[in-house]
Amino acid sequence: QVVGEALLLTGLGTAIGLGMAFGAAAAINHFKPLLTVDITTYWVCVAVVAAFLGAVGSALYPAWRATRIDMVEALVYE
Repeated sequence: QVVGEALLLTGLGTAIGLGMAFGAAAAINHFKPLLTVDITTYWVCVAVVAAFLGAVGSALYPAWRATRIDMVEALVYE
């Protein structure tokens, strides 16, 4: 569940970030035509892969810690 939530948040963040990047590139190209912004599919793929690897890498330790908690002890503190 921890990894799934991390991947969901990463997917949403990546989609919003890419949308903002393309929007900013379009605005820059519109208002400053001599300033070129080139977003290639290679760098989009690198950003997506880096985001998902970072999400999985940073979610594995909390997920591992969550599996080591005894549920009976956790419910006693509730």
